[in-house]
Amino acid sequence: MSSNRIESIKYGNKIITYEVHFTKRTKTIGISVTPEKEVIIKAPQKTESTEINKLVRKKAPWILTKIEYFDNFEAPKEKRRFISGESHRYMGKQYKLKVTPAKETSKVTIKGGQIVVENPRIENQFSTRTILNLWYKERAYLYLNEKAIKIFEGFTDQIKEIPEIKFKKMKKKWGMCSNTKEITLNYELIKTPSKCIEYVIVHEFCHLIEHNHSKKFYLLLEKHMPEWKKWKKRLDEAVSYI
Repeated sequence: MSSNRIESIKYGNKIITYEVHFTKRTKTIGISVTPEKEVIIKAPQKTESTEINKLVRKKAPWILTKIEYFDNFEAPKEKRRFISGESHRYMGKQYKLKVTPAKETSKVTIKGGQIVVENPRIENQFSTRTILNLWYKERAYLYLNEKAIKIFEGFTDQIKEIPEIKFKKMKKKWGMCSNTKEITLNYELIKTPSKCIEYVIVHEFCHLIEHNHSKKFYLLLEKHMPEWKKWKKRLDEAVSYI
């Protein structure tokens, strides 16, 4: 029973399909629903299917509520063309994109309510996208690292040294903590409000102490960020514009 598998149950007139992940790190069964409406079950190895099935049925109303919640942000996104007038986000605020010609070197600045991209190859939309995405990555690296160092000060009584932090664009996660206690953050976080970024970093730091989403984990999260539920909700909503 060490491999992952897909299962489903019928609840009323609904079918709930879920993916089971068996892991040595997990001591209790955990259920999560991703913004993509995937139901993920993390269970200890050798957990019986009947036990998982029973818990999914018990949690079915909550699962369906979460799926319905993410349905609210299901409106199809218009494919970005990276031209002047488009709406783009930075640190939770909405800006209009302005693409202007540049003689030699590309540059990105924020002026008023605009993100201004100076592009030597202004006629090339792919070039504008590359310049803007590189700017987002650079800003994320600087800001998120600085934020992590500041947040770490509140964990020094439980964590001896700040963990290595890596950055990666991830489709289904804002952050993750590995078995080797290495934290990876999604650089797309730079498009969300500062408090949302703080929530993700605090969440992953708490996982360095409590590896599972246990009661102890949430008590720790509550201690370090009492309003975490508010900012998690804002982060869930950010899925609609990232």
